[in-house]
Amino acid sequence: MKRVLVASPLVFVLALACASGGQSSGRTAPSRDVITAEEVADASLSTQSAYDVVQRLRPRWLRSRGGGTAGLPMLVINNIPSGDLERLRSIAAIDVSEIRFISSQDATTRWGTGFVGGAIEVVMR
Repeated sequence: MKRVLVASPLVFVLALACASGGQSSGRTAPSRDVITAEEVADASLSTQSAYDVVQRLRPRWLRSRGGGTAGLPMLVINNIPSGDLERLRSIAAIDVSEIRFISSQDATTRWGTGFVGGAIEVVMR
């Protein structure tokens, strides 16, 4: 005697929900290494400074990676090394296209020595 397994419609709905990953909005999750202009707008931070944006959305970027202030990330603006993070306070968030964290290894490869704590790269509009 053969047995037939009949699934209810609820099983199919649950299977589809799991297959879609539970995302229905079509938006992707924010990257942990990139802040986009859209994220800034969504968080209503466009009237703030770039420093405020990083502090609110990715505060771990502002932490030292050892060695006190020498372990802080350096600032890079439009692919040009631009000093320490304090300069972020003078950049209006509305003028920023993207902010990206670059690891110390990648920053050293791209811009040379002095990036013990990595870099925060700002791409201006």
